[in-house]
Amino acid sequence: MKNPVRSTKNEDTTDDTRLKESSLTGAPKGKMARQTTHETGPAVLREEEIRKRAHALWEKEGRPEGRHRDHWIRAAIWRDRQSSQAGSAARGLAPT
Repeated sequence: MKNPVRSTKNEDTTDDTRLKESSLTGAPKGKMARQTTHETGPAVLREEEIRKRAHALWEKEGRPEGRHRDHWIRAAIWRDRQSSQAGSAARGLAPT
């Protein structure tokens, strides 16, 4: 009877590839190196601004536990208002 936990030939090939890739990237053998992408698109920049603002709110409120969603939502609203006001100013419109 075959052991269902044992890997198949295809999985062995994948493991070999993983070992080769990790040795090229400097990660320990058998571990995949964390690939970082340096994206700077609008969505990535927006998320980074929200993350920084949410962190600041969290610290300002004494670092309470379990309020991350509230801080994130407030930071997103703040960021979107800032963005819309900047867009209005660029078009010569008064902020709302």
